Amino acid sequence: MQRIRIGNDLSVSISIYNNGAIYDLTGKTVKVYLISPVSKTLITPTINSNNISFVFPGSDQKVCGKYNVEIEITSGSNKNTLDSCEGFKLVDRSCKIGGNDGEFEVSSIQLDFEA
Repeated sequence: MQRIRIGNDLSVSISIYNNGAIYDLTGKTVKVYLISPVSKTLITPTINSNNISFVFPGSDQKVCGKYNVEIEITSGSNKNTLDSCEGFKLVDRSCKIGGNDGEFEVSSIQLDFEA
């Protein structure tokens, strides 16, 4: 899991696929939640085809610990929920940063989900 210094703006980009094919989100209701150690916050993302993007501003980062992303996709009466298992971890000191990227990258977090 990537460890990132708290207080840095994070650009998050998530690509959605279904059986390896692009999963177009056009016309679907998409809710994105950022899950911290103490809360679940609804995020307002930008959606383009199969890509969901948002910024997690450093000024909004209040708690160190593990963070994950949960996505709800609704089309008609069908609802699918996707999430990350190894998101990222905010740490309180620069000497603690590092780790393996896993599902995220340091400067521009990027995820690929299967719907």
